[in-house]
Amino acid sequence: MNYMHYTILGTEIDKKNTSICIKHSNTLAYTPAYTFFIKEIANLIDNKHGHPYTSWDDDECEIIWAEIDNDVVAILCYSTAYKNYQMPFLAIQLTAVKEQFRSRGIHTILNKYFEQRARELECLAIRATVHVTNTVRLESTKKDKLTPLLTMMYKKL
Repeated sequence: MNYMHYTILGTEIDKKNTSICIKHSNTLAYTPAYTFFIKEIANLIDNKHGHPYTSWDDDECEIIWAEIDNDVVAILCYSTAYKNYQMPFLAIQLTAVKEQFRSRGIHTILNKYFEQRARELECLAIRATVHVTNTVRLESTKKDKLTPLLTMMYKKL
């Protein structure tokens, strides 16, 4: 398959002393990480941590991913739709690490590159929307130093 252009951002070493290649594309579609993204969205829906609809625009989403031996092991996908707002920010759409690669610091590495990208785009903040039942992600937001801004409540009619 022909993939769109992507950039190698750097090489990092995880907690198991494994070399990780960090890559970036300024569009989600046609990247080597796209199927990983779709599978993780499906997992969120199946586990009741997400809603069964698409809420992203492939062309307004950028993605940073980690590869080990040319295998995508983690992603951090975010929307750039808000970068021109009065208070510009980037919004995380999905962050995920393959189960066998968790607890190795890979998410933290991706988050570092994500925050660097936000600064490059002159954003003042980053945002993550997390489903209330996704306790694992809610916990990991603390490592990312994200704090709640508001809680949305709703009633299904």
